[in-house]
Amino acid sequence: MVFFHFKHFSINQEGASMKVGTDAMILGSLIPEGKYVNALDIGTGTGVLALMTVQKNPKISITAIDIDAANVSLANENFKNSLWNKNLTVKKENFFFFKTNQIFDLIFSNPPFYLTDLGSSSSRKLSSKHLSSDFLDVFFEKSASMLSNNGVFWLILPYKDFDEWTLVARSHGLKICSLIYIYGKESNCNRIVVEFKKNTPKKVKESSLIIRDKKGGYSEEYKILTKEFHGVNL
Repeated sequence: MVFFHFKHFSINQEGASMKVGTDAMILGSLIPEGKYVNALDIGTGTGVLALMTVQKNPKISITAIDIDAANVSLANENFKNSLWNKNLTVKKENFFFFKTNQIFDLIFSNPPFYLTDLGSSSSRKLSSKHLSSDFLDVFFEKSASMLSNNGVFWLILPYKDFDEWTLVARSHGLKICSLIYIYGKESNCNRIVVEFKKNTPKKVKESSLIIRDKKGGYSEEYKILTKEFHGVNL
């Protein structure tokens, strides 16, 4: 599928390193409305998360970055063809060398999941899924430095690597304020959506989301969560 049609925008994903998937749909649906002014999308890909976020927050200004030139071109096209083209900017940047004087009150990312050494022969698709463990410390250090004191940082992470990611995040002053456990099916938790803040929360909010029911169809809670985005009835 070259185009992925949402209710209020479409995503051209021809040649993208990663197509629109359930992870992006979940994270984009869970990032809430807020009084955000400036946001940063790390590793924007096709721009889908930025578009979902601006749909909920039409006054926000979002800077989207990606290291992959083809992804940047696609995101730029998708932004220009949307209702919110004036709110969205995409730049070809390696986040680890990204420099800006701007401070963001919202940062979000569907990051490369797997902590491995890719070597020099990694493909675009592998690079979009894998993050060298050497850079995890830098990832959170830079994210924390760009986040405002009252800002929020949203990530979707693999369940099995959750402790490793969040241990590094805490070492850079990022505290967990909410956790959403994502179950592909009732007994299989494979993702966790995490909201970080710099301020220590009184209590961590915890909840869960089951994507598919026992018959293999989408659960009612998933349908409700994503109803303002899906272009078709599930």
